[in-house]
Amino acid sequence: MRCLHLKQNLLLSGSLRKLFSYTGFQLLIACLWNVSLPAQDALPLSDLSAFSNPSPGWNIVGDVTADLNQNNVFNTVKGTGIIVNLPDRKTGGADLLTIMQHGDMDLELDFMMSKGSNSGIYMQGRYEVQLMDSWKVLQPKFGENGGIYERWDESKPEGQKGFEGYAPRQNVSRAPGLWHHIKISFQAPRFDSLSGRKIENARILLVELNGVTIHEDVELTGPTRGGITGEEATLGPLRLQGDHGPVALRNIKVTTYDKPRPQLLNLTYTIYKGRYQEEEPDYKKLPTEAAGTSVILTSNVSKIPNEYLIRYIGTLRVKEPGTYAFDINASGGRGLIRINNQVLVTFSEGSGKKNVRLPTGDLPFELLYSKFISYFKSGFGLAVAGPGIREYPMSGDVSINSNIPVDPILVPAQVNTILRSFMDLPGGERVMHGVNVGSPKQVHYMYDMDHAMIVQLWRGGFLDATPMWHGRGDGSS
Repeated sequence: MRCLHLKQNLLLSGSLRKLFSYTGFQLLIACLWNVSLPAQDALPLSDLSAFSNPSPGWNIVGDVTADLNQNNVFNTVKGTGIIVNLPDRKTGGADLLTIMQHGDMDLELDFMMSKGSNSGIYMQGRYEVQLMDSWKVLQPKFGENGGIYERWDESKPEGQKGFEGYAPRQNVSRAPGLWHHIKISFQAPRFDSLSGRKIENARILLVELNGVTIHEDVELTGPTRGGITGEEATLGPLRLQGDHGPVALRNIKVTTYDKPRPQLLNLTYTIYKGRYQEEEPDYKKLPTEAAGTSVILTSNVSKIPNEYLIRYIGTLRVKEPGTYAFDINASGGRGLIRINNQVLVTFSEGSGKKNVRLPTGDLPFELLYSKFISYFKSGFGLAVAGPGIREYPMSGDVSINSNIPVDPILVPAQVNTILRSFMDLPGGERVMHGVNVGSPKQVHYMYDMDHAMIVQLWRGGFLDATPMWHGRGDGSS
């Protein structure tokens, strides 16, 4: 569910408040898009020097507008800062390739479509995210705006040649002539260094269009249709499709990832039975339930379903000095991180986004996970991002999402539905007299009767009422 919170005090100060509430624990110390770790490189758009062999259809302009009465028509103004493609209607156009070659990459840019236009962005010149005038399309397919285009096999029977196209989760396209904002997180295929054999497929880790996530962790078994080659590689150019219709782009930013990841070594764990909710305990006074060694961080070492504490101690090997960001999520409890004798997250309270400067070398590492809320599954996740390192999970648990219900009680809204409940908002504020209103169109809202206002709007599923009805419950959804 994607929420829009309307209370001004939450918008201004929510990220600074304690993030712990009875419904569970979630510490967000960094996220993929807003932690300022690897610097972004902006493609210069004062000329076409960043691209190889641009065709006459591609030009640098200062402004662009669409003609809403005609298909495939842009009006431009002289200047710089925007690259626009105006393919010749008779001879067609040509794709534009960057001189830069990339592997793992985050791409962020603005784009505008003319009425009826069609274009695309190819990662490494091989894997296409579709750009399309999809305004008012109700049920988008892979060929619509933001879709991951299909693969193609000419040897297959008719009707089966195209395969593995991925439609966006929902259509969040704007009208032609308006700027869209897109973020694409791409992971290049991996190859064995000796044999050259592919050992891991390419992946689209994330596509966010106009602030809405439309793809997550999509595996690409090979190049999509129309790629510059059917062969895959560790590097390739960024490719902008220019032979289908007009498209304009600006603010093109690229972040590449090629630095070595930190490693966790010599991990040992100790498990203590009991409810450790308020503060870090004195371990010397606690009886040990179990202990051992592990090659990964995971909650699976505990056989106790609830009310226990796991303490991990080990070494964090850092090969590249710089600022790192850690993200820990604990389902149904709390946690702590201590690195190089610095406490990143205290046991008794949450923190906002936090980065830490780490030197090269082997650094002492400690992680605590306390599980005490019965209706959430055991599990925690730890992720890290750093200089030239994309955020990646360091823990062995299945997910770094917090508060995973043991047996979720989900309330659909197949018809217009009203349900009264408490509601815990991000930032820790609880709405005591909330009325949740659900719609079969999957757009819902909550009304705060205490303040006579709509508090939040969200799209997708209606309510998770697990904490309301699991066991004795606490009345919240």
